[in-house]
Amino acid sequence: MNITGIAFIFCYSIVGVISFNQRGEWMMKLLLPREHGAWAMLIIPFLIGLSLNPTWMHLPLFLGWFLLYLALNPLMMLIKKKGDSRFYTRWLLIYGIPATILLFVVVFQYPALVWAGLATIPLFIINVFFARKNRERNFWNDVVAIFEMAVGGVASAYVALGHWSMFQVYVWIVSVLFFLGTVFFVKTMIREKRNVKFRYLSWGYHILLVAGVGLFTGQVWLILAYVPSMLRAIIVGGRNLTPLQVGLMEIGNTLLFTIFVLCDIYHILSL
Repeated sequence: MNITGIAFIFCYSIVGVISFNQRGEWMMKLLLPREHGAWAMLIIPFLIGLSLNPTWMHLPLFLGWFLLYLALNPLMMLIKKKGDSRFYTRWLLIYGIPATILLFVVVFQYPALVWAGLATIPLFIINVFFARKNRERNFWNDVVAIFEMAVGGVASAYVALGHWSMFQVYVWIVSVLFFLGTVFFVKTMIREKRNVKFRYLSWGYHILLVAGVGLFTGQVWLILAYVPSMLRAIIVGGRNLTPLQVGLMEIGNTLLFTIFVLCDIYHILSL
């Protein structure tokens, strides 16, 4: 059995022990983040990086990255000193210990990934600052979170290729540009719904994004990846839609973006 298999067994043995309360009862209710849109920000960059060359090491990397994200929720609650500290400490251990072990296994195989981890530290500090102020939904906190989550795509691309290249930059930039548009759009539909200036700002961002990608890259597939976002922002922005409708629209738009970006990567690799 290799080091990865041992790590998996050890991680989930720990989870099994920690996840039973003092009466020996299984803690059935998972503690999960409420920000549903963040799941796409976590998964899509990773998937784009993985598409360059899937390997078995992507499995512990993704599970470690995923559990690390889950650990941030109880960690932030402990930092804010809200709720039952014992409850959040337990969940921090349930998520954090396996995440640490799994990511250590990956870094052991790819030591250069330490640099990707270090890059997230100042971003995390900014997130903590907003959390302490109870301003997690601030626009700039969302921007920083996008920068942070896109690092998962950088790590995934590095594991795929085994060395640093422009592809890691590509994965990070295309992901950040897309999800920035998502933040603009969602805010125009909910929190900034009646803010006309913010709606115009959203339109301007999406139009300039498509124009800029076309001007600086000329890559048809990559241009197409951002066109649905632009049309959605202009046609639907500010209209009366339920959160469910907005969420379903975002799922469809994210799927289109992912497909077009994967086509762009295939085109680049086939040159």
